[in-house]
Amino acid sequence: MSRRWRDLGPGLQLSAIGVLGAILTLAALRLGSLGDLGTGPATPPTWLPILVATAAWCALILVGGTRPSIGWLVAILALATVTLDVAALLRGARSPVDPTTWSWLLVLLALAAIATVAVSAAYAADAVRRLGAWVVPIAIGGVVVVILAGVVAMATAPGSVDAVASPLGTGSLVTRGLVVVTLGLVALGVLGDLRPAARRARRRLAIERPTATTVGDRLDAGIAWARLFVDELSPGRTRAGRADTAERSRLARDLHAEVVPGLRRALAQASGDAPVGELESTLRGVLGALEAIGNSAHAIQLELGGLVPAIEWLAERAEAESAVRITIDVADPGSDAGAPPSEVAAAAYRVAGLAIDNIVRHAPGAAVAIRVQASSSVVALTIEDDGPGLDPAALDTARRTGHRGLADMATEAAACGGALAIEPVQVGGHGTRVRFDWPAS
Repeated sequence: MSRRWRDLGPGLQLSAIGVLGAILTLAALRLGSLGDLGTGPATPPTWLPILVATAAWCALILVGGTRPSIGWLVAILALATVTLDVAALLRGARSPVDPTTWSWLLVLLALAAIATVAVSAAYAADAVRRLGAWVVPIAIGGVVVVILAGVVAMATAPGSVDAVASPLGTGSLVTRGLVVVTLGLVALGVLGDLRPAARRARRRLAIERPTATTVGDRLDAGIAWARLFVDELSPGRTRAGRADTAERSRLARDLHAEVVPGLRRALAQASGDAPVGELESTLRGVLGALEAIGNSAHAIQLELGGLVPAIEWLAERAEAESAVRITIDVADPGSDAGAPPSEVAAAAYRVAGLAIDNIVRHAPGAAVAIRVQASSSVVALTIEDDGPGLDPAALDTARRTGHRGLADMATEAAACGGALAIEPVQVGGHGTRVRFDWPAS
């Protein structure tokens, strides 16, 4: 229990305390105040809202740490159930009630409504899921609206249930405001939860269908995106197949980046009657690359030194095996210290390796400038060369023709939520710049 409680985090912990307090207050009201309200003895149906709220509280404790979105939603459900049950209690009263008692009941209704909307606002405005900075003032405004509704309800309390006509209870303004504001904030929170899946589906679609020109192509792309979106929402359905495909694709990319360049050099040396010692050295390098892939040596490079030393190692290896000359500029990460996520660092490392290999193959002897900024929240990698340049449409062409280098760079970037840009350094196409940015802007 203590571990589950710690996993909830401060926001859900406060919500859990608020839900438990609301349940206990409603239970006490049911047990001790029913006679004063003239609703008669408690019957099993009158306890149903308390049971629903208690079940939601248990779900919050059990799954809130691992599925925070579910935790927020069940907390909102529990508080809304308590609030509407208090309103139903007031509406069901059959005799005049003491004005003081009535005022306290309205206070209870207002506090429960405010708690419900506050948790809804926290859910919608949470930094992990919010749609934008504009959600925060909307969330605050929703809470203020319900507070004002509670103040108005208490200021205009009739003191008798005879004056009650609203189907939602005595504090009709409070309960109506609760329903409207809570539904709106929950909708914003749910959209925020769905947005990452929508983005991942869009990136997968961009890899599978890079262009859509006709209306029919766009319609097919829309249908394909919907299927990918559903797949992202239910990853367990195809997790095994996707994992197998991703692993095979990763292996193919590693072979292309680490092994194929060495084999090309060995073939060129053999065709050019290179000395046996030189050919032997190249083949030993190919064997080392194969062993590195089998033992995940590229991951060890990242784990031991981090992204910047791993890129420096790539540059040193390229200079030792070719005529390119590489300079590296490491930007100050600023106050946001720390290493980037492992999958992002691995993607940046592979993009750098593929870009350097392309330069060695297509611009031998070029001067290369690498600039890298790496922190826990931002990775910006730029690789420029002064070679003959690249056709701006080369990336689409590479995807269509099955050439791996450029297409693999785009796949690596998209897989970790990054962005890749390949562009000429100068007007007219001279030189090539490869930019990897995470997160994608």
